[in-house]
Amino acid sequence: MSLERYLRGVVPREALSTWLRATLQAQAVAARTYSVYHRNQAVWRAYDLCDTTACQVCGGYDSEQASTNTAIAATAGQIRLYEGKPIMAEFSSSNGGATAAGPALHA
Repeated sequence: MSLERYLRGVVPREALSTWLRATLQAQAVAARTYSVYHRNQAVWRAYDLCDTTACQVCGGYDSEQASTNTAIAATAGQIRLYEGKPIMAEFSSSNGGATAAGPALHA
């Protein structure tokens, strides 16, 4: 399954399909980046992501929504990079509005 096709089952399960278009696009980029990062880390076995909240929730074809499919298409191939490598793009819709800063990066 292609990454773009996989995201059609992920984005509507990680975000509400009624959220603003820009929010769904940001979710699509975050989910794509998360997948690419983990695919690149799989050095000793085939690439694998679970379909639960421990990885990325994926509901498959039955989860697809027009609004999230549009957001995925609008951001096709886009990922976030740092120094040319995909970042570890973790995201959460259920953190109660609180986040914490990660460690500082030094050049």
